[in-house]
Amino acid sequence: MGERFRLVFAGDVIDGHRIDQVQRELAELLHLNEARQQSLFSGKRTVLRRGLGFEAATRHALKFERLGAKVLIEPEPETEPSAKAPPKVRRKPRSPHRKVWLAASSVVVMAALAGTGWFLWGWDSPAAPQVSDARLAAYQLSPKAREVLLTEYWPAGGNKAFAASTGGAWGHVKGAASDQDATQRALADCEGRRAPGTPACRLINITGQWVPVTP
Repeated sequence: MGERFRLVFAGDVIDGHRIDQVQRELAELLHLNEARQQSLFSGKRTVLRRGLGFEAATRHALKFERLGAKVLIEPEPETEPSAKAPPKVRRKPRSPHRKVWLAASSVVVMAALAGTGWFLWGWDSPAAPQVSDARLAAYQLSPKAREVLLTEYWPAGGNKAFAASTGGAWGHVKGAASDQDATQRALADCEGRRAPGTPACRLINITGQWVPVTP
C-alpha cells in the first residue's frame, strides 16, 4: 500500500468567501449539527478525511476549496505496529494411563491410612485426617467430649491439648504458648467441669500426639 494522506481543516476561509456561507455549506456537506459546526470553526485542527491516496486527497481538497474552506493535505502519521498476541501453546493431552496410576495411588494411600486407624473426611476438609472410632473408644469419652474433640479441638492448629474424665467431663485448649501450657490449662478446664466423686481428668491428646491409655 502506498503512502496515505489526510485532509485537515483549521477554520480558515479562502479570501473572497463569507465565513457564514462557508459554515452553512460545510454543515450541509458533512451533515453537522450546530454544535459541531461551531467546533469546526473554533480554530482547532480537525481531520475531515483519513486514509486517502494522493489523487483522492487532492480531489476532496478541491471540493472543499470550491466551498471556500482552506484545507491542508498531510501525510498520515506513522503508527506503531500493534503487538501481536503470543502464540497459543497447545498442551499435550494427558495419557489415560497417568490418570489410572493416580487413581490407584490414591486408593493405596487411603488403604494405608485406614490400616493405621485413620480415615479421610475429604481432601478439602480442615479436620482431615481424623481418628477412628476404635481409638476414641479406648479413652471412654462421653458423647459430648467426643463431639468437641472431633469438631473443635482436632481441626485446630498450634499448641493444644485435650483432657477428659471417664465420668463424662472434658476440657481443651487451643493456641497455647507451649505444649506444657496447653496440658496444664486443658486439665484445669476439665477439672472445672468434673462432677464430684467422678474419676479425675487425664490427658488424651497433646498437639496431635495421643497419650497412651493407662489403667
